[in-house]
Amino acid sequence: MGGGPGQHPEQTQGVVIRFRPEARSDAQSAYDWYEDKESGLGDRLVDAIDALMDRVDANPRLFPKAHQEFRRAVLSQFLYCVYFVVEPACVLVVGVLHGRQDLRRLLERLRR
Repeated sequence: MGGGPGQHPEQTQGVVIRFRPEARSDAQSAYDWYEDKESGLGDRLVDAIDALMDRVDANPRLFPKAHQEFRRAVLSQFLYCVYFVVEPACVLVVGVLHGRQDLRRLLERLRR
């Protein structure tokens, strides 16, 4: 993501990946939490998100739908999920949530 979590609006293989501000905030909060636990662990989280977003970039429709148009990509080593929507011009990341968090939290936030 270059520069911290959620800093992706970049184009790699033809798909632009954009993070909503709330998703960027989710990723930053996760980074801060892991960095507080162990120095460098937050950076490993960012690297894992980067690698996952490279996979999303390569084939966003490979990832299963979690709810309606929202797809979920799992960061298994960190127990986080990246939720995104495939739009005509980009992949829009709408949330980065711990796997134990209820998807309804994300849906409620998107309705605001």
